[in-house]
Amino acid sequence: MSAVRLPTPGGDDGDWGNILNDFLGVEHNADGTLKNAELTARKGVANGYAGLNSDGIVPDGELPSYLTTMSLAGDYVGVEMNSQAVSNSGGFAAQWDDITASRGTSASWSSDNPDYVTINQSGVYAISLTVNWNDNADTSGSYRWVFINCSCQFITQDSRPSVTDGATGTIQSMQFTVLLQSGDFVWINMGQGSSGDLTPGVLMLVTLVTSTASGPI
Repeated sequence: MSAVRLPTPGGDDGDWGNILNDFLGVEHNADGTLKNAELTARKGVANGYAGLNSDGIVPDGELPSYLTTMSLAGDYVGVEMNSQAVSNSGGFAAQWDDITASRGTSASWSSDNPDYVTINQSGVYAISLTVNWNDNADTSGSYRWVFINCSCQFITQDSRPSVTDGATGTIQSMQFTVLLQSGDFVWINMGQGSSGDLTPGVLMLVTLVTSTASGPI
């Protein structure tokens, strides 16, 4: 039996179709799909393509070293405060009531240390904070402020030096990214200057964006 080949231009009169079909039939099924869609000889080798393990993930051994030492994480912890009054006489350190959502162990919160979210993995974190002051009607000329702090370092703030008289729902919102180290704490201080105490609803989400196994990046 002769080897399959492509038709010869100017030759193979009357046999072009058969010769071409025989050639294509080596790698194609009758419906046009490939018989061996995966080129296994090129799998997991240099200048080839990466395979997937049983979990559907590319094995570390087939990734560049600078990727295997970095975790593109996504761990997060969300905390809330909605039961504590903030007086109009000075600053107040938020004491979180509970966790609203969490994944992983890169950041954590415990009722044993209610003021702080603890950072357990060095890396870049995205922090989102929302405060609904649940204002009363007597707010003329009063202020609202929120500071976010980390291990004796001021991170960012949002201040409202004057709130419109009669406001009943002042909301402050902040989003930012910051480099934190394992062992750091994240907490907030807040204050207000209305005619009496306010009981705000406060939500904070701390999400690990990227980290390194060996320490701070």
